[in-house]
Amino acid sequence: MKITISPKSKLFPGFATRIEKEIKDNVTMHNVLLFLSGGSCIKAYPYLAESILRLFRNSEDDDIQNLTILQVDERFQPKKKEDTNAYQMEKAGLWKACQKANVEYYTVSQERSLGDSVEFYNDTMKKFNISRMPQFDKEGTQRKKKMYQIGVFGIGEDGHTAGLLRGYESYWNTESFYVGYENSGQFKNRITLTPCSIKKMDMIFVLVQGDKKKKVLKKLNHLTMKPCSNEDEKELENKFPAVVLSDIPQVEIFTDQKIS
Repeated sequence: MKITISPKSKLFPGFATRIEKEIKDNVTMHNVLLFLSGGSCIKAYPYLAESILRLFRNSEDDDIQNLTILQVDERFQPKKKEDTNAYQMEKAGLWKACQKANVEYYTVSQERSLGDSVEFYNDTMKKFNISRMPQFDKEGTQRKKKMYQIGVFGIGEDGHTAGLLRGYESYWNTESFYVGYENSGQFKNRITLTPCSIKKMDMIFVLVQGDKKKKVLKKLNHLTMKPCSNEDEKELENKFPAVVLSDIPQVEIFTDQKIS
């Protein structure tokens, strides 16, 4: 796990620039899936929108069209779209940038029911036939480019990440791509990637901003260096869901907090 410390004035543009580089380094050889969280990460998305347009302008052979953007998590709020992550991403200019750059993006549906929305998004994920290895035909010719998955996450003051809320591990720890569940928090209906999906990602970027996040950042860093046993993992995920991020081979954290 790599930690980059920046002053707040440079944190969000620096975070977006690093994601831009990761896309640029992989979009020629791979089909890149970029999963975006809501919450505190939204502050970086005006800069990420600029990155997408810059990649489009500098793209050779329309490589940028190998990029697809999806959501990490969403609040199911059919009657209050202004509370949704997708709406906040739209306000940040992301979807407009994607349209200009011919980049596909898929938002979580706010139609019908929570269950219908989850089913639709899981069906969307199946289109991508995610695999860590390229696929070949009988003649040994590569049929399609390998999927390269990049995740963008934040961490809450209570240790949650994505839509993985504390105390609800039995609801969100499934084998599906996405899961939806009810909770007692401010936003009663959540849709989120599952730990199973998150742990299959190739690269994860984590944004941790503010003094109130220092404690959880220290805890995540400690757990990365001293992983728990398999028997304790489930209980730990329930109490500190952000620990799932420590299971990915490549994780980079961007923060304005010193943890030493």
